Amino acid sequence: MLFTLVSREERYKAKAFIDAAVYRGGDLASGWIYAGLAALGLSAGAIALAAVPVAGGWIVVARQLGRWEERDRT
Repeated sequence: MLFTLVSREERYKAKAFIDAAVYRGGDLASGWIYAGLAALGLSAGAIALAAVPVAGGWIVVARQLGRWEERDRT
C-alpha cells in the first residue's frame, strides 16, 4: 500500500529509510515497552493482553486507510 502512489525513484529512496529507521526503530521501541511493562511486574501473558487494544487500533487504522485508498482510486 505504501508504494502504490509514488514513483519508482521515490520508492527506492524511501525503502532505505523504512528498512533502517522504521523497522529497527520499531524493534527498539517494542523492546523498551516490553522491558518497561515487565519492570512494572506484568507477566508475559499480561503483556500480551495489554497488546490486544493496540492491535485493535492497528486494525481500525488499516481499514480506514484501505477505504481512503479505494475512494481515491475511483
